[in-house]
Amino acid sequence: MKPFLQEMMKGIGRFVCALLGGMRVEGREHVPLKSSAILVPNHSSDLDPAFVAMALPRMAWYMAKTELFTMRVFGLPLGPLIRLMQAFPVRREAALADRTALRTAEEKLKSGELLVLFPEGKLTETGALQPFQPGAALIALRTGVPVIPVGLIGTAEMMPYGKLIPRRVSRPVEVKFGAPLPLDDLKDLPRNEAVAELTRRMEAAVAALIGQPVPTPIPEERLELPSVETSPAETSCLKT
Repeated sequence: MKPFLQEMMKGIGRFVCALLGGMRVEGREHVPLKSSAILVPNHSSDLDPAFVAMALPRMAWYMAKTELFTMRVFGLPLGPLIRLMQAFPVRREAALADRTALRTAEEKLKSGELLVLFPEGKLTETGALQPFQPGAALIALRTGVPVIPVGLIGTAEMMPYGKLIPRRVSRPVEVKFGAPLPLDDLKDLPRNEAVAELTRRMEAAVAALIGQPVPTPIPEERLELPSVETSPAETSCLKT
């Protein structure tokens, strides 16, 4: 029953999207059809997760801020819907310290699932790409799965920051999947250096997809990474 409801929701979303201006997808061949991967899109509209879901060739899991699970939209609870679409909560004010969310993410990846993380950590109010938080890079290096950059163009025009109702636009929203980022050369680096470098690569790749400048990264000395217990298999891409 759940897969049927998920596909029904995606179908309704595609129909509404077509009425509002449509969607154009590039690079879908970079998304694995069976194995795991982390997808890292930019985040300029509350429509972003829906467009990623509609563009993907298979279902993915989404790490979403805890507040969404208790929010009501037009009087209706949002939590059941986003759980149906495979979202799980993370405490945004302490994302890297939320070990439950980190372990859930790693469990999904070990099971061969796709995981969507918005590495900016919050919506951009101006449309400009923000510096990426280190969580996505940390999870990628701990699990060794491919990281696929995703560029979203036009979602903020269809539903601007702070709005709840989408509007019709003159150009289709673009969803661009980039090639997986290299990780092998990072496995011998100390953890903080590896995380900082992969974060920089993600920022550069997403910026190129959406045609924006690379944001100024968070200084490496400000990275606060959790001391989550690991097994040898989990740390194959990290030097401790």
